[in-house]
Amino acid sequence: YKARFFGSLFSIILATVANAFIPIIYGKFFNILVGDANNASKTAERLVVILIMIVGLNGIAWIFWRLCTFGITYFTPRVIADLSKTCFAHIHGHSYKFFTNNFVGSLVKRVNRFTRSFETLEDTLLWDFIPLVVETTVVLIVLGLKNSILALILFVWLLLFIIANIIFSRYKLKYDIAASAADTRVTAQLADTITNNTTIKIFTGFQKEADAFAVIADDQCNARRATWNLENVREAVQSFLIIVIEFLLFYVGVRLWQKGIFVIGDFVVMQVYI
Repeated sequence: YKARFFGSLFSIILATVANAFIPIIYGKFFNILVGDANNASKTAERLVVILIMIVGLNGIAWIFWRLCTFGITYFTPRVIADLSKTCFAHIHGHSYKFFTNNFVGSLVKRVNRFTRSFETLEDTLLWDFIPLVVETTVVLIVLGLKNSILALILFVWLLLFIIANIIFSRYKLKYDIAASAADTRVTAQLADTITNNTTIKIFTGFQKEADAFAVIADDQCNARRATWNLENVREAVQSFLIIVIEFLLFYVGVRLWQKGIFVIGDFVVMQVYI
């Protein structure tokens, strides 16, 4: 599947680059709009040309996004199907003792999580990581060409942002593992009681099984709440860091505007990028 994967990857890069250049063109649009108000006819013609350029860039991005989505539509289900086949062959290659020592629901849950993890990893790589890297690179280049101080501020902020996220993700990993394990136990216990429903009814063991399931469900609740609260903390910190970088960039932008280095279009570009 190399051709499909790298074709989709290349399409994402080109689409992201096209989208990243659109704010720059909008910056030119506003510069012209406020810079030559006396000659409305000539200004309107220049604005129309810029609008056509924006439509062209949007069209290029649209084409490459469509190529990417259709390529992934073929690629991802095929890989997930192959992973499912591999899991099927691997599980049924075990001995009889393996099946007697493991809950059916737990095995099914693990297989489903394994196959779906590829989709999650692929989505994170293609839809989050790659566009972020490409767009950040373009933004740093654009700000660097305008003013090196702005690029340096953003670069330092990005390093701190990435380091903080790595540290937090490593800390949160143990809680994610605990939540996944609790989810597996709930599924396994539920599947086991459904499979042995007749035995539970005959020996009037419902209350005992219900109490055992309640303990497992409460453990799942606590583990899930812990991961959600940690995710809320991460989101709060990230939002605060974004507020900080927005203030710093615009503060420097105002000082540059005082010196005649910055214009209205530069503020527009910076706001769109942030």
